[in-house]
Amino acid sequence: MANELPQEAFLTCALLIASVETPENRLTWAKQFYEALANRQISLATPILANLRIPNGSLASCFITAMDDNLESIFGSIHDAARISKNGGGVGVNLSRIRATGSWVMGKANASGGVVTWIKLLNDTAITVNQGGRRAGAVTVSLDIWHLDLPEFLEMQTENGDGRRKAYDVFPQLVVSDEFMRRVVADEEWTLVDSYEVRTRLGIELAQLWGEEFEKAYLQIEASKECEITLYKRVNARLLLKQVMRTQLETGMPYLWFKDTANRANPNQHEGYIPGGNLCQESWSNVKPDEEAHTCNLVSINLANLEDEKRAEICQIAVRILDNTIELTSPPFAASATHNAKYRTIGVGCMGLADWLAKRHLTYTHLQEISDLFEDIGYHCTSASMFLAQERGAYPAFAGSEWSKGHLIGAKPVDWFLQHPSLPERSQN
Repeated sequence: MANELPQEAFLTCALLIASVETPENRLTWAKQFYEALANRQISLATPILANLRIPNGSLASCFITAMDDNLESIFGSIHDAARISKNGGGVGVNLSRIRATGSWVMGKANASGGVVTWIKLLNDTAITVNQGGRRAGAVTVSLDIWHLDLPEFLEMQTENGDGRRKAYDVFPQLVVSDEFMRRVVADEEWTLVDSYEVRTRLGIELAQLWGEEFEKAYLQIEASKECEITLYKRVNARLLLKQVMRTQLETGMPYLWFKDTANRANPNQHEGYIPGGNLCQESWSNVKPDEEAHTCNLVSINLANLEDEKRAEICQIAVRILDNTIELTSPPFAASATHNAKYRTIGVGCMGLADWLAKRHLTYTHLQEISDLFEDIGYHCTSASMFLAQERGAYPAFAGSEWSKGHLIGAKPVDWFLQHPSLPERSQN
């Protein structure tokens, strides 16, 4: 808006965010929201600032989708990525289910062009759909480390090779399993396979497995490869990791995303699995191709302007702001709306750590103080979410989750959860 002052924008946002509160509490919360924003103690994510004051705006910041191995799902994912980019979100797209180069298409051998051909379409989508020229789209593409197209995936942004199979405007992400790292340590061989052949001939959807289930299935695949699958390649795990590191030195990519670690920490593993990370790697949750797309709403606490005695209060305000934005947002596509309603995923980040350290005459070497700070923030945000669930009801997927069992990440079961196993269900209307 022309000639709009920052404080006017903050006030408008505060009033709109508070609009979902009960009438008797609406102005009370609006005042608290405004003061936290105006005093620069909380910073709203860009999609909230940009889209809250326009009709039908999407307020979520980050998304994760997954392509299934068919044209409808592939082009649907590309369409979803375009919708996300239009609204200023960052998106992660997992392609591990896509058949490899040289695989079968409609019964014809050597017909598939592999994952890179589809990544090129995502690359061009990110360039073309750019929020009306305000900001280019941002897409990270992830592939599991067992996929047969991995060598070409690693060369996708290098300067050598076929220019027609390059994608320089996406951010590659390598999904790494514990089993692979064990073989790196042991200097053993690793097998790259075609997801389509493994699925059709062995009945294994390898992309959805992690931990012990993945290891069991992967050993089964390796044991049967001589007679049941034809598209595979044996490589030395340690040399493969060296190739990954050489590519990182040359291009700065790919990210390394550790699938088993992420899924072990997933509080909603009773409802699915996490295939890969999002663009900025700060928020992950379950994804189901064409059904549920990870959708996360973000704010950042500004440690530079936050005194210790205000920390609990600001955490409470941040969590409430995000819960309210879930009610106000217009998800950009159906799978996002489903996920948003089912999991109500939020992320409270931090900025200004250097200022916080400097004010206390600390440095980045004071790891215990930094750990205590973020543990405290995590505690206060979890506590705020807990009391909000008492007030408004738990998120629909709560029953059976690690939260419902009192299992917090990195902690033993919490007494309060064990004493209150049932929270009221939240209305999805």
